[in-house]
Amino acid sequence: MVAAGNDALFAKLCQTLERSELAADARFSTNAARSAHVDALKAEIERALAARPATDWLEALAAAGIPCGPINTVADVVADPQVAARNMVVGAEGAGGARLRMAGNPIKMSAFADPPERNRVPGLDGDRAGILAEFADR
Repeated sequence: MVAAGNDALFAKLCQTLERSELAADARFSTNAARSAHVDALKAEIERALAARPATDWLEALAAAGIPCGPINTVADVVADPQVAARNMVVGAEGAGGARLRMAGNPIKMSAFADPPERNRVPGLDGDRAGILAEFADR
């Protein structure tokens, strides 16, 4: 994902892609012109990006100050070290002892623990008596 949403960023993008001539092309010289010729611009940018791996471009674009980021698969996201550091995938024991992985709580507060393991997942209707007892006195 690349976000070069103004003329200055677009010029930086073209320079970083080693396609400076695109910034001078009348079809792409302003935001309005780029919008009017989006299909042609997309083809030119894709052609330039195909020359190197995405990781190379992410590094080069970030160094140039151009907002960018990868578009990850679910597997990429789950394997990301930041996801682990933020405890965004947690485990629990499911029915029959099966291990489950699920989304962690995105809200983090220093006064509340955020353990990487959750309580065992109850069976269908497994917590009914406790829940009803909790509200019986209200």
